[in-house]
Amino acid sequence: MRPTPATHGVCLCLVWLSKLLAALSIPSQALPALSNPGTPGIGEVWIDLEYEKTGSKTKPGTAAVVDATTWKVTRKVALPRINMNNPHNMWASADQSVIYQTQWFDKSVFSIVPAYTARTNPWQYDDLMGPQQYNMDASLVKSFQIVERFRFELRMDVFNVLNNITWNNADANVNSANFGRSANNDQLTLTYGRRAQLGLRLQF
Repeated sequence: MRPTPATHGVCLCLVWLSKLLAALSIPSQALPALSNPGTPGIGEVWIDLEYEKTGSKTKPGTAAVVDATTWKVTRKVALPRINMNNPHNMWASADQSVIYQTQWFDKSVFSIVPAYTARTNPWQYDDLMGPQQYNMDASLVKSFQIVERFRFELRMDVFNVLNNITWNNADANVNSANFGRSANNDQLTLTYGRRAQLGLRLQF
């Protein structure tokens, strides 16, 4: 039994799809051994370790201090009783005595005023910004002419190709316990990690 043009086109699509998936797969390979930079630095480097767990805490998040002259870790900051929940935004106070890992702005400059106090602060703070949102999608499409009236289209769509995380905006309610922090440090609603879908369409 000889294959019809339609079944032959389907076979071509499946062969092409298998080759595409094989080409996209990354073979495992051994990584080079870790080594310190050849040139020593100056001062300290503070690193946000959002996935490191410590003690009995249920959510990860620590900070590490690296001596730039020797490239060795000299200090760890883990907060023994607080779940930092993947801290992703680290900055220091003006006198560099305090580091912030889960706050997007210095909430100490805000306070609750008595009722009926005349408003003096602006309606909007132009320099107060939340997490950035960066997303890239990609599509790969291949068409196959089966017969004069029929055409197959095989496509692969990948959403959020770089697998970036978009965090929730900081809580701007001064009465909230999470004031100045990204609400629960969770991902922004309706945003996801990298996702891919395959589609096959018959045009006639």
